[in-house]
Amino acid sequence: MKNIIYVFTNPCFPDLVKIGITDDLKHTLSSLYNSSIPTPFECYFACTVSDMDLVKKQIHDGFDDFRVNPKRDFFRINPDRVVSILNLIMIDDVTLKEEFVEDEIDKKSLNSEKKTKEVNNSKNQSYPQVSEEEKLEMRKFLKNFAKELKVHKEEGAPLTRQMEKVLKNYGPKKP
Repeated sequence: MKNIIYVFTNPCFPDLVKIGITDDLKHTLSSLYNSSIPTPFECYFACTVSDMDLVKKQIHDGFDDFRVNPKRDFFRINPDRVVSILNLIMIDDVTLKEEFVEDEIDKKSLNSEKKTKEVNNSKNQSYPQVSEEEKLEMRKFLKNFAKELKVHKEEGAPLTRQMEKVLKNYGPKKP
């Protein structure tokens, strides 16, 4: 698999997502799980795109206000917001259908933390709702993304139907 952009979550960091790129999801998941991380990351969503570097840059720029550290790929954002953008431009959904854990101990730890997260979410400690201002920012992001796609297309790179849809709905209008 190539040109994969992913959204990873970790129940120990319930309000953070990691947005990155890879050619090998399982390898990336296992490399992130080290002695500094209490439980393995989970693949919330992953998809192939035509230009993963461009998509990552645009997603990171678009959600920069939610970035925890400018040198890291972590964002304090509802992962569904990121997925809604990626759905517009994805070629194939390659989300791992089962948990990727090294052993039974890791699986138990992960499940325990998930239960803790579910309890906390049921106490209204979940992701904040999207405000009108955030929706406006998302629209601005999509317009800028569409401009980048137009340049990408003009350079001869093929676009997916989802990319064409972004261009049509948010790109520069013909006079």
